Amino acid sequence: MNALLLRLTLHRVWVRCLSWGVAIGVLMIVGIAAYQEAFPDPAQRAATIAALASQPALYATLGAPGDIGTLGGFVTWRMGQFECVVIALFAMLTLAQLTRGDEENGLREALWAGAVRRTAPLTSALLVVGLGTLLLGAVITTVMLAEGTPVLGAVLFGAACAGAGLAHLGIAALASQLATSRRAVSGLTGAALATGYVLRTLADANTEVSWLRWLSPLGWAQQVDAYTTNRAGPLLLLLGLTALTIAAALAMEARRDLGAGLLAARPGPAHGRSLRSVELLTLRLHTGTILGWALGLAVLAAAIGAIVDGVSGILAGNPQLGAMLAAISGGERRFTEAFLATLFQIIGLLIALVAAQAVVSAREQERTGQAEVLLARPLTRSRWLGAHLLTGLLAATLTATIAGSAAALSWSASGGHDTSVLVGAALNTLPAAAVFAGLATLLVAVLPRWAATLGMLLPMAGFVLTLFGPLAGLPTWLLDVSPFRHQALLPAQPFDGTSALALLGVAALFTAAGLVLIQRRDLRIG
Repeated sequence: MNALLLRLTLHRVWVRCLSWGVAIGVLMIVGIAAYQEAFPDPAQRAATIAALASQPALYATLGAPGDIGTLGGFVTWRMGQFECVVIALFAMLTLAQLTRGDEENGLREALWAGAVRRTAPLTSALLVVGLGTLLLGAVITTVMLAEGTPVLGAVLFGAACAGAGLAHLGIAALASQLATSRRAVSGLTGAALATGYVLRTLADANTEVSWLRWLSPLGWAQQVDAYTTNRAGPLLLLLGLTALTIAAALAMEARRDLGAGLLAARPGPAHGRSLRSVELLTLRLHTGTILGWALGLAVLAAAIGAIVDGVSGILAGNPQLGAMLAAISGGERRFTEAFLATLFQIIGLLIALVAAQAVVSAREQERTGQAEVLLARPLTRSRWLGAHLLTGLLAATLTATIAGSAAALSWSASGGHDTSVLVGAALNTLPAAAVFAGLATLLVAVLPRWAATLGMLLPMAGFVLTLFGPLAGLPTWLLDVSPFRHQALLPAQPFDGTSALALLGVAALFTAAGLVLIQRRDLRIG
């Protein structure tokens, strides 16, 4: 093992690992705080949660509930699959950057030209990302131990989430040998993760095909069943898959040429219409990502529409949650509308991430030298960055429309009325998303090395402030920092045009500052 190469790899990803760890820890802490606030009475807690768990859509989405009468059992059921997916995404995306991403920007060629073994870069990447994955699992265990849950359950919960991440790390390593580009690796691993999630969902939705969960790493992690039966056996399946896929990837890495893969890249069209302008090129580069976000949001929104009537009725019987929902709906106790407004805050966060991600990807173009090639033409830096901003806003608008339509159709199919308000609720999130897109533009201009991290973290921080800040008793001035706090909570509240215009004004200021300041600095490659 080359120690210098290992330190270089660690230096490149430690900020990302720290950011994901902080985000996971904060989300768990506020989630647990909200649980304790909403269910202070044990008897009512058991009845309400049991009714929630019996909802077919929630059963399929979150999996079969275990001992949900305890804090550990409820958190495992409510957040377990989510944490597994988040850690798997960290492992897959980071490894794709360190493997095919390095080949695309020429770093791998420089490393292989030195006195290192052919498999040394991949080995270093696997060790560092694997260590980061284990640390994310340790964060989960630490939070659960700090909440006073049983030690064995906390350790197995963290181990199951980290194990799912390691299994998908191995899948990403294998995909990096099959595909020839970072984007294709991300596509293959994303498809593998989605397939595993669907198999696990089908297994929980229909007992006749429950065996399908044994075909999914997410199903194996679920079978650990922390805080209920505490089974360690499924962890061996996760570690076995990790070992097999990594061994295969290292064997292929030692034998292939630079830039080669088992799946040959398709040649592009002879005449690229998307190259006629930087705006079309940027939109073309983001098409796959936008479609992926749109599909994921459509599925999530459809699930919301399917459960809204049943779940809001159950929650209305809980005095604490009833008071929270009544406060959201202006005291009119319209629980369905208030419940939908709360769920569409989550949709709003995801739409803001769609917009911010497209903008901060400009920094990746700059880092890898692709922006330098583009700017060699008669093209200003502000137009180049503005193309990413425009793509982000278009992506946010498209995904909001699709999410609102999917929720409306699903709710209508389950007996809902006046479902068109859900399209308006989704579009209502766009001004806040525009603020985060403008802020990302400013970050790329003034803090390029931190733009990717901060651009994605700030929407999540704003969401946590808005949703959980009042429960934690945070001061009003701090809560008002979040753009999400200033958007009307449709459909529980009427549309607030003044707030929407104010948010768009802030977005315009951030955008103008970013487009001006990008003209005053040099490109920073690497």
